[in-house]
Amino acid sequence: SLQTDENRGLVSDQPVNRCCDSMADCCCCRCLTAKLRVVLIGSTWGLLTGVERAIILPTLWLYFYNKFDMSAAVRFYGATLAAFNISALVCTPLFGWLSQRNYVRVKFLLIAANQLEIAGNLLYFVAPQPWLIFLGRFVAGVGAGAEPPLYADVVRVTTKKERTGVIVYLLLARQFGLIAGPALTLLMHPLRYKVKKFVIDVYNSPGLFMALLWAVHTIAIIAIYPTISHSRFAGGNGDEVAAESTDTSQKPSRSASYDALHEASSQVAEAEPQQQQQQQQQQEDQPSCFSMDKMKLYLKIDTFAMLFVTFSSYFNLMALEAVLPPAANRYFGWDEFNTSLPTLYITLVLLGITGHVIGMPFTFALPESLYTKSVPVGEMDIAQGVFRSVIALSILVGPLIGGLLQFVPWLVFLSMLVLSVFSLLLTLRAYRSLDYPGEATEDEPQDNAELPTGNNNGSTGGQEERNATQEST
Repeated sequence: SLQTDENRGLVSDQPVNRCCDSMADCCCCRCLTAKLRVVLIGSTWGLLTGVERAIILPTLWLYFYNKFDMSAAVRFYGATLAAFNISALVCTPLFGWLSQRNYVRVKFLLIAANQLEIAGNLLYFVAPQPWLIFLGRFVAGVGAGAEPPLYADVVRVTTKKERTGVIVYLLLARQFGLIAGPALTLLMHPLRYKVKKFVIDVYNSPGLFMALLWAVHTIAIIAIYPTISHSRFAGGNGDEVAAESTDTSQKPSRSASYDALHEASSQVAEAEPQQQQQQQQQQEDQPSCFSMDKMKLYLKIDTFAMLFVTFSSYFNLMALEAVLPPAANRYFGWDEFNTSLPTLYITLVLLGITGHVIGMPFTFALPESLYTKSVPVGEMDIAQGVFRSVIALSILVGPLIGGLLQFVPWLVFLSMLVLSVFSLLLTLRAYRSLDYPGEATEDEPQDNAELPTGNNNGSTGGQEERNATQEST
């Protein structure tokens, strides 16, 4: 069975550390599996990104306007919005590549990303010049690009059957952050403190608030984020695992002679340099993450369809947010205080927006879940880098198209319709390919299911050692 006990680490060779020793207090730690830890960090990550967007974007224009002047707001507002998205777009595949090549552990990548978020938000908070606000959002965007290794670990600790529910949970956490953001802005509205010449108000305080939240999140990562070995899921590391099992099973028993023990030790000593040389050669011969073979993986009909559906969904959302306010103001006379209702047209608009909002959760969660099932788990870091880059690109292009074409909103809605229809056709074309094995039965072993690991009471290596000892006696 590939299922693991609740008190055992997912891929670590040691049991999950308990915070208590007595049987009466162990209930608080029994549920701290590697899966729960990764999902907890991932959900709080999504929550903070949602809060950050919801409390900074609505006040950014007024931050430039009130602290500096109108010219600064005109020159830096659009560039600052784009800076965050561009830096996230560039750094998202970089984080995925670093994790895929095992240059840096995921835990350290997340800690480094959080430090960039903290630095960027502190720059946003104290900025004495408009360009420092721009720089702060750019640095924070670099930190926001660390999602690929985090979501790749989410894939590693979940089975195919339960993954959709987990991804929905992560998306709900982000949406809750977007909802909580405006409430936090209202709480900060009366805030105004003056420390010598420095003023803390509703416009710059979101930077300090987010820096504190990211600091708390960093502490949580250090405290509970597990170490998940990629080698158990990589396709080319099966020989290494088999070699470890063979070495363990061939250990001499206590009754073995000294000569046999010496001979076995010599063989192991001679094999170690050869294994190291082979591993080094495999790393050198490993194809580039951007090779044609890897590109074909993302051009498969099922994978490409899910990437396109994801781009279409986020593009439509961002374009709608950009074009709807000016269009509603122009055609219906909507403003901050007064609302005019032409009955037929406003009904059609509200019905369209309602359908769009209802469909969003499905077009966000389901394509992401199916995408993770179409890509080998060993390539999941790079795959998540590609997926998050597509999202970042759509978030960047959507407001740009919606804003530039706000004077012809029908053209924006037409582009959204074309993308949606093409997404539907692609999904229908790839429908048969989207039926992945392992979803029908829960007991069927999965390539990404939770793997049992060694502990003091019962591990695979320990069982093999006991069998070898019994055979030798």
